[in-house]
Order: sequence, then C-alpha cells, then structure tokens
Amino acid sequence: MASSLLTRFRSGPFLRNEVGIQKYAEMALGNLIRRVAKRSAFYREQSENLLVEKANLRQRQQEMADQPVLEPGAYFTMRRRLWANQAIVTVALVGSVAIAFISISAFLEASSARLGMWRWVLSGIFAAILGGGGLIVTERLVESLLRRGSDAETSDDDRNGRLDVQVRGVAALWLVLLIGLEIGILGLAEVRASQLQAQTGSFLLYLGFIVVALLLPVVGGAMRWDAMRLINLYKTTQMHREVDARLSQIDSVLRQTEEFESNFYKVRLLTTWDEINSFRTIKENYNARKGITEPLTGHYASAFDLFQGEAARRYEADLRDLTSKSLRRLDIVDGATQQVGGKIGQAPAMQASPPAAATLEYDGADVEAAPATYDAPRAPSPDSPLYLTPKPVR
Repeated sequence: MASSLLTRFRSGPFLRNEVGIQKYAEMALGNLIRRVAKRSAFYREQSENLLVEKANLRQRQQEMADQPVLEPGAYFTMRRRLWANQAIVTVALVGSVAIAFISISAFLEASSARLGMWRWVLSGIFAAILGGGGLIVTERLVESLLRRGSDAETSDDDRNGRLDVQVRGVAALWLVLLIGLEIGILGLAEVRASQLQAQTGSFLLYLGFIVVALLLPVVGGAMRWDAMRLINLYKTTQMHREVDARLSQIDSVLRQTEEFESNFYKVRLLTTWDEINSFRTIKENYNARKGITEPLTGHYASAFDLFQGEAARRYEADLRDLTSKSLRRLDIVDGATQQVGGKIGQAPAMQASPPAAATLEYDGADVEAAPATYDAPRAPSPDSPLYLTPKPVR
C-alpha cells in the first residue's frame, strides 16, 4: 500500500498522461542506461589501466626472453642457499666489527667524559673500517683470482687456464690490501687476547680470539662472493616469476571486472522492469477508472523480452562512445574477412622459439637453467571476438 501511494505521488504526471506507461518506461529506461553506462565507464577505465600494465609486463618478458632462468627445484634451493649466505655474512660482519672494537678498546685510557665519548666513537668507526674492509677486500680478491679474461681480451692460452696479466695485477693489489688489514687486526687482537690470557690463564682462549678475529672477515667475504656468484640468475628467475604471477592476477581481475559489469547490468535491468511493471499495474487501474485506452501493442513496455532487447540495443549503442577497441568486444558479423583490432599488449602473430637451456655450475654440480619462456601471441581465430574502433570517451 505504501509503495503504491509513493508511486502515485512520484508519478502523478505519468498517471494523468494518456500514454503514461510509454512515457514512464522511456524515463525508466533512460535512467537504467545512464546508471549502467556510468558504472561501465568506471569498470572499463580500470580494465584499460590493467591492460596498459599488462602490455608493459609483456614487453619486459620479451626483453628478458634470452636470459636463462632456473628450474623450480633449483630456484628454491638457491633461495635457501642465498638466505643462509646472507645470514652468515651478517654474523661475520657484526662479529668482526665487534671483535675489532673490543680489541681497540684495550688502548682506550680513562679521560674526561667528552674526550672519552669521542674516543669511543672513533674506535667504532675504525672497527667498522677494519671489519667491513676485510670482508670487501676478501670478496674482491676471490673474484679477481677466479675471473677469466673475456674472449676479446684473452689469448688461447688464457682460455685454457692461465690468468690474464691485468687480472693477476688486480688480484695482487687486493692480496696486499688483505694482508695489511689482517696484520692490523692481528696487532690489535693480540693485545686484547693477551689481557684475556692473563685474566683466565687459558692459551686456547688467546689463540681462539686471534684466529676468530682474523678469519671472520675472510669467511664473510668468501660467503658474499659465493652469494653474488649466481645472484643475477636468481634475480632474473625471481623477476620472471613475479611477472608471470602479476599477469595471471591481471587476467583474473579482468575477468572479475567483466563479471561485475555484466551482473550489475542484469540486476539493474530486472529492477527497472519491476518498476515499470509496478507502474503499469497502477496506470492500468487508473485508466480503467477514467475510461482511458492506452495501446501497448509492439511497445517494449508490454513484455520483458521486448524491453530487454531495447535496453541491450541502447546500451550497446551508448558503449560505443565509452570504450576503445581493446575493451568492447562484439561478435564477428557475417562476411567479415579481415581481423581488426586487438588487445593492448598483443604483438603480431609470430613463431617464437625459446632460447636453448644454459648449464651453470652451482654448488659443485651442473645446474640446468631453463630458458625464459613466455606465451607467444597467437593470431585470433575465426571464433574470437572483434573489437570496435576506438572512439572518444565522453
């Protein structure tokens, strides 16, 4: 009853009109198309942004197509190895800096508070230089010793195992630097180790303190070199996996957006038809009391099928001004002989052959790196949808 009274109050002019049902249906259909088109423009703008991102990801895939990637098993094994190496490097760096600082503190003398604070700060900086410098120099030394000259710069003998002269000179420089740092650490650690031996009377503590102070930078540098040896391959594989995961997520979001848009249209269509049908009942009762005859033969307000067809026709016509060829899909018309348009990010159809797999040395064994693969764009089939030509968004 309340709904009927509200409809009468809001639709008084349509009740008094001789063709009120047709006018009301026209008004309701216009509101339907306006609301649905506004929501569709929102969804399709989101889809357009996702398609642009997808095109960029496809371009990145093509740029990385020639770079080898790890198999899934080798990838997870290497990831655990890199995590362990990183933890060891962190512990070695912190330990070497701490031992260097403890060794330097043996030379600190009691003084005023301000002078003592600056001595502690300078001692910490010096300890960081000794510990971090030893780690970095060790890494560079190992890298220089194991690095071969490039094909353009080395001779046949160098390719057979002899180091290049320039590489050996750089390795000698890093070796001299490492020896100098180790001698400095040894001199500082020996003073603190002597104090500990005098306090505890343990020669093993004296020897262990010196050995640990000398070995921590070397161990940290060696582990960092081992981690950096295959970091590029690991990063490339990780980037491939992230790109593939994001592409799958974009495809899922696009499908969800399409479903949301379709469901919103269907729900609003049914709601609008219920409103028209409710008003039609009230108007027919009003016409019976007033003796008004309003023919509806052939009009879309007379049956749901006609209303649905008229709504779909206007909706599709309105969408031609809202969408681009990458978003709005229509069925192929009869007689179409040429494929036009395509999704953003799709390249022309081509035969893509994946690069050959590479074999890398990893942890003392050969690890086969799978070639980077990507979905080669395919030409649209005769049953695939076409796209409208782009038109300005109003």
